[in-house]
Amino acid sequence: MKRMFSVVILLMVMMLAACGVPNPSSKETSKESGTKSEPQTETKEITIAANGGKIEKLIRDNLAPKFKEKYGITINFVAGSSNEILTKVQLQKDNPQINIAMYDSPVAVRAEEEGLTEAIAKESIKGLDSIDERYLIDEHSVPVLGYSVAVGYNTDIFKEKGWKAISSWNDLISSDYKGMTAFPDVSSNSGFTMFLSMAKANGGGIDNMQPGMDKGKELAAYSDTFYKNSTQIQPAMQQGAAVTVQASYTIAGLHDAGVPVKMVIPKEGAPLQAIVATVVKNSKNKKAAEDFINFMVTEDSQKKIAEIAFYPVVKNVKLPENYDSIIGFKDSDPVYKPDFAGIAKIQPEWTEKWTKEVTPELGKKVKK
Repeated sequence: MKRMFSVVILLMVMMLAACGVPNPSSKETSKESGTKSEPQTETKEITIAANGGKIEKLIRDNLAPKFKEKYGITINFVAGSSNEILTKVQLQKDNPQINIAMYDSPVAVRAEEEGLTEAIAKESIKGLDSIDERYLIDEHSVPVLGYSVAVGYNTDIFKEKGWKAISSWNDLISSDYKGMTAFPDVSSNSGFTMFLSMAKANGGGIDNMQPGMDKGKELAAYSDTFYKNSTQIQPAMQQGAAVTVQASYTIAGLHDAGVPVKMVIPKEGAPLQAIVATVVKNSKNKKAAEDFINFMVTEDSQKKIAEIAFYPVVKNVKLPENYDSIIGFKDSDPVYKPDFAGIAKIQPEWTEKWTKEVTPELGKKVKK
C-alpha cells in the first residue's frame, strides 16, 4: 500500500512539472516561462562622514545636489573631526553605516593600518592622474581638499607694534607675544604639526622630537592656553591675539571673519597635507562611493573647493586671487610632503609627553 501511495505522488509531481508549474523555492524562472529574474536593488543613497562647517556646507549645498542630478544618488552627511569619525568607523566595524570617511592625512594612515579602508582601484578614479603627487598617500585614500599648516599673524598688530616679520618657527617664541597667542593644542592636527615643525627647526624630527619639546616649553610660557580646535581660535584672534598656527583654510576663514591676517611659510618649511576620502571597509555601495570620490576631484568640483579656501589638489586649478593673497604660497616656498606613516607611529606617545611636560608650563611668563 505504501509503495502504491509513493508511485501516485511521484506521478502527480511529474504532471505538475510538465504543466510548467514553477518551483516555489527558485528566485528565477526559466526563459521558456517568459518571466524575468528578480532585479538587484539599486543604490539610492550613501553616507559621508567629514568635518562640519564649510566642508559640510560645500557637500550639502553644492556637491551633493549636483551628484544626485548626475547619478540619482542622495548624499547623507555625518559631521565630526577626523578622530571622531575614526572612532565611529571603529565602532561600526562589523556593520558599517558610513560609506565614505574623510580624514586628515595622518588619521587616514591610522585607519588604513587598522584595516578600516578599502583599496581603491586606480581606474575607478579618472582624475587621479591629474592630482598633485605631493598630496598622495596610498591606494586606500584619495586627496580631495588640500591645505598647509603654517603661521598666521595679525598684520595690523604687527604694524602697530613695529614687530619684525616672522620667518622661522622659532620666531613664535617671543616675549613680545606674551598673552597674545592663539596656538593649537597638541591633540589637534595643527598642534601636533606645530610640535613636529619646531622639532625639525631645531635639528630634530620624527626620530627625535625632544628639541620640539624643549622649544614647546618656552612657547607655552608666553601663552595663556592651547586651544582645542579652530572654533576656539577664531574669537581669540578677533579679541586681540597676534599670532597663531593653523591650517591654511582656517587662516583664510579668519580673514573672511574680518581679522587682518596673513599666512607665512617659515624658512624651515611647512607641510602640505590634504583631507582625503576613503571607502570604509565592508561598507555597502562601494561603486557609488567611488563615483562620489571621483566626482570630488573633477575640475568643476575642485574649483568650488578652491572657492572656500582649500588648495585644489588637481594641477590645473588655482586658488582665487582673494585667497591666494592671504594663504597662497610661491613655488620657491619650502612646502613639503610629510612622512604620514611616521607621524602616525609617534603621535600618540609624543602627544602624551607634550601634555604632561609642556602644557603645565602655560602662562608662567605671561604676567612677568
